[in-house]
Amino acid sequence: MPVKNTCDCPNPPGGRVVCEPNQAAICVVKDGIASQECYDPPRPSGPAEIVNWALTRITGREHSGHAVIVNRLLTRITGTIHSDHARIERSSLLTLRTGTFRRHTGELVTFSLPESVIHAVNPLLAAPVRRKTVANASIAFDAGALGISRWWRVVGGMSMNLALGSLYAWSVFVAPLEKEFGWKRAETSNVFTIAVVVFGLTFIVAGRLQDKFGPFWISLTGGILVSLGFFLCAYAHSLTYLYVCFGVIGGLGNGFGYATPIPVMAKWFPDKRGLAVGLAVAGYGGGSAIFGALANLKLIPAYGLHTTFMILGMIFLYMTVFGAFLLRNPPVGYKPAGWALFAPAATAAGTTYDFSPVEVLRTPAFYFMWIAYALGCSAGLMVISQLVPFAKSMGIPSAALATMGLVVGAAGNASGRILSGWMSDALGRLNVLRLMIGISMVVMPLLYLVGGNVALLYIMVFTVYWCYGTQLSVNASATSDFWGTKNAGFNYGMLFTAWGVAGIIGPRIAGVLFDKYKNYQMAFYTAAGLAAVALLCELAAKRPTAPARALVERKVPATA
Repeated sequence: MPVKNTCDCPNPPGGRVVCEPNQAAICVVKDGIASQECYDPPRPSGPAEIVNWALTRITGREHSGHAVIVNRLLTRITGTIHSDHARIERSSLLTLRTGTFRRHTGELVTFSLPESVIHAVNPLLAAPVRRKTVANASIAFDAGALGISRWWRVVGGMSMNLALGSLYAWSVFVAPLEKEFGWKRAETSNVFTIAVVVFGLTFIVAGRLQDKFGPFWISLTGGILVSLGFFLCAYAHSLTYLYVCFGVIGGLGNGFGYATPIPVMAKWFPDKRGLAVGLAVAGYGGGSAIFGALANLKLIPAYGLHTTFMILGMIFLYMTVFGAFLLRNPPVGYKPAGWALFAPAATAAGTTYDFSPVEVLRTPAFYFMWIAYALGCSAGLMVISQLVPFAKSMGIPSAALATMGLVVGAAGNASGRILSGWMSDALGRLNVLRLMIGISMVVMPLLYLVGGNVALLYIMVFTVYWCYGTQLSVNASATSDFWGTKNAGFNYGMLFTAWGVAGIIGPRIAGVLFDKYKNYQMAFYTAAGLAAVALLCELAAKRPTAPARALVERKVPATA
């Protein structure tokens, strides 16, 4: 005897719909009242008509003819539909039979489709997939079918950024260079300043090239330049030579290398963009801790400064080439398997329109976010650049100082990039930026007040680094969310110039204030003031909307 087709109504009010084996069982709950229905499939009918019939019954909206179906039910019920050539992903057939859907009018629907519907749509599996773009439509891919898991892209980004993060480890080379050549601190400090400026300026150009030619060659160029810079530093004999090798060549390598992982992560992880970008850029913060400690504690004492440059150059070449081979863009229109179009829109959901760089510059959000990025990072760098001399002035032991810089700071920086990125996927990019900048505004004066207590100092330092790392992670994800992924490299490059400005003015302001007031109080309090202004700018920033002209030209429908 054939088994009845049944489905359970949502609870409350509960209940069960019992239909004939060839009927669709559907329960619709509105205002706490359940409506139980049994529907007969249309006959005779083809696969496309069956799919449209099922969608109409469940969603309460008419789906017929050759309409492009882009509602949130797309992945859950039918996989992906493009015009009359529909393709239903095999992975979606598991969820085609039963499920839950909330209609645009608010009703909650549970359903169970008959086996006849499954059999009817099977022919669609063999239908060709057109290689064309359909407005607001997307293709669901299984990342495994594309060769490797998409998480390997994260591994590639981390490998690349761990090597690039050696830029922050410059300080471990300063004392040996000054001892060997008799250079002054102001002269050796210029090496780092040149590298930061070249890095920031190159990032824009590299981002544009990445958007046009893809990430592989750009990231490979960056890796080779960084490695070459370290190799050449082994033969350093003058300041000018060092400025060129580490400052210019190393800065160019950082710009090209850092420009690629962020757009790649944004495209592979539309569902976990904040987490993926955070993991990738966390490597940059961790690189200084790992290779700075390796060089300072092991390599330089054992092999000398010049050989250490060569060893690190070789290590970085292997790491960046490995990372470059993993940094590839997904197919156009890629969405991960199980992409939940049927779920309510996420707080951090991205735009469906790809802004050109010129259009980005026309949005007020860009300028608010740029100022907030510049001032927020300036505040962080003002404090970070003064932490070691401040702690020494408070009588903190040397061992505690080393732990503070290599462990506590690096852990806070990496945690901020990863965990704040993960938080922003659920809470929203701007909300997390506002929260962390607000926390840093409070913590910076507290750090000055508790400086003599090692335990409290560690907590404050960890928090300052966390808030600083947050901005480098979440702003990158926000760029793709707000202005699209097509031009993400160039668009974020424009926003990233704020970090370049912060890298120049933050430490300089802190140094000037210390020289004037002979203590660190004014520097830390001024940093809090900059964070307050940054917070106001983040509060004023709003998610941009696509230009009205573009919506008309692209004929984007108002509703799905």
